[in-house]
Amino acid sequence: MAGSEKSAQAGTTGKGLEEGNAINKSLTQLGNVIKQLAEIASGKAKKGAHVNYRDSVLTRMLQDALGGNSSTIMICAIRPGHLYYEETLNTLKYADRAKQIKNKPVINESDADRQIRMLKEENEKLKKQLASGGGGGGGGTMDAEALAEMEANKRQIEELSKSWEQKLAEQKAQEEKEQAEKAAEEEARNSGRPQLLNLNEDPMLDRKIFIDLSKKPQHLVGRKAREGEQPEIVLGGIGIQQKHATFNVDGNKVTLKPNDKAACKNIFVNGEPLKNDKGLVLTPNDRIIFGTGSVFLFRNQDCADKAQI
Repeated sequence: MAGSEKSAQAGTTGKGLEEGNAINKSLTQLGNVIKQLAEIASGKAKKGAHVNYRDSVLTRMLQDALGGNSSTIMICAIRPGHLYYEETLNTLKYADRAKQIKNKPVINESDADRQIRMLKEENEKLKKQLASGGGGGGGGTMDAEALAEMEANKRQIEELSKSWEQKLAEQKAQEEKEQAEKAAEEEARNSGRPQLLNLNEDPMLDRKIFIDLSKKPQHLVGRKAREGEQPEIVLGGIGIQQKHATFNVDGNKVTLKPNDKAACKNIFVNGEPLKNDKGLVLTPNDRIIFGTGSVFLFRNQDCADKAQI
């Protein structure tokens, strides 16, 4: 930016003089704006005081730099010599007033950028805690918790850092996977292999659970276990034991066998409770009830459109 000048010293005339006058006018308006901003920063200005940015093209161009969301550096050049004392003094006044302006710039960041920054800061804190021995002598438990939290933060950072194209590609891959799984399930439903479908009075829930019994020779039915062997078919409700019954599959022959005599009274086939724990060979379209609320349709060597309820 050009500095002010004395036309008498510079010896400017004509068009040069006009340009010098225009420069001096802009610098005067800039000085007024800097003074107003300095008064606002020091609390001397009246509440809601107006800053005259629009009085010149120069101040309008510098509006965001002087009073906006920015950090601004002003470099002032002075010329040594007593002949230029007045210009040097005015320049230093500019600099002094400019130093009084207090801006509080805020980094413009999206929600995702802000979350990434906060997660990185949290990870740095956790690293320091681990380096200092767990932050209070918590031992291995606190170290394990801190490491687990760090890993969770890293996964979240990776997820937030993905571009829109990556997310779209992953979404497309997930949709293709779901479509393939749906097609495979539909093929299995119509394959005629031994299978179970849930029955429900609500049409929105009816036949939504599909179990392909042909995948394994045995399928354990029961409650979810806290530890150890987990049943392939997890049920709940009154009368359901942890190891309630087993479907034994031999080709197209499927036998439903209670795991003890106590379970017999809570297993019904076509409305009749099982009489003993020796097991029962199932036939297509048998209705099986476990406990009081889990109802299944057994299908084998038939098609979905032929199964009647």
